[in-house]
Amino acid sequence: MHEKNIYIENKLGEKLYVNVLEFHNDAPNIVYIQTPIGSVIDLKNCYTPLVKHGFNVFAIDLSGIGQSEGKVSAFSIETLKNDLDACVAYIKENYNDVVHMFGGTGTGGVLGQHYITGENEIKSFVQYGLANYKDVSALGNSTMIKLLYPILPLFQKLAPNMKIKFKPNDFNGKHADKENEWYEQLMRANPKVMDMSISILKTLLDILLSKTSNIKNRPNCPVLVFAPMHDRYFTMNYIQKYYNWLDKPKKMYEIDDSHLSFVWHAEDVCREACRWFKLNTD
Repeated sequence: MHEKNIYIENKLGEKLYVNVLEFHNDAPNIVYIQTPIGSVIDLKNCYTPLVKHGFNVFAIDLSGIGQSEGKVSAFSIETLKNDLDACVAYIKENYNDVVHMFGGTGTGGVLGQHYITGENEIKSFVQYGLANYKDVSALGNSTMIKLLYPILPLFQKLAPNMKIKFKPNDFNGKHADKENEWYEQLMRANPKVMDMSISILKTLLDILLSKTSNIKNRPNCPVLVFAPMHDRYFTMNYIQKYYNWLDKPKKMYEIDDSHLSFVWHAEDVCREACRWFKLNTD
């Protein structure tokens, strides 16, 4: 494996940080995205196992996030598309045109789902988190969120740098003590890590609720859905609803653990993701 850190430009000329784990120049490629609260390097162990299965990995910090240029206050559906388009174009120009995508965390899966459901050249998709259109139950208080959504543009205009403090959903299920401690350690190390930019919140709600959201439509490539059976955000009913709606080819992989199984079981998660990618590599 050869590792390098590169910067690619999006259409606005902003430099986007990409951690590249290179297996071979001719190997198939994976674009990896995660929850936009920090750099991909912070969760590097969650995607490093992908490379040993014969793939080049491109873990990207979206604009305004982590080590990438840009303003988080400008984060939107449009910047998401521009950034991922730039990464895919770089891969095709410098490697080859076999590109898969992995949304490797809860919000990473939602962002990736929106991207791959639009116009793109992705061969197949693996998602850890997911979204059902008009169903915001995974975010907690559905009634409050739907009341807040129409006035978010006003808040965004008046206070573009505003952040809203979130906390993980309450959880008492399998490995709850272990998972709650992980979140507590994360917040002790960075007390503001769960403070979500109003622009990121609006983008998530645009994906879930807006009339122009891509997720109204089914993905147009093969999809593997990871289903943690004891997830604090995504219930099995929520996951099953989405999975039943998908067109074939599709697959669900159940994990008998909690939400952070993408951390606890990174080797297994990456192995199963790569099996799906290999199955769908031309």
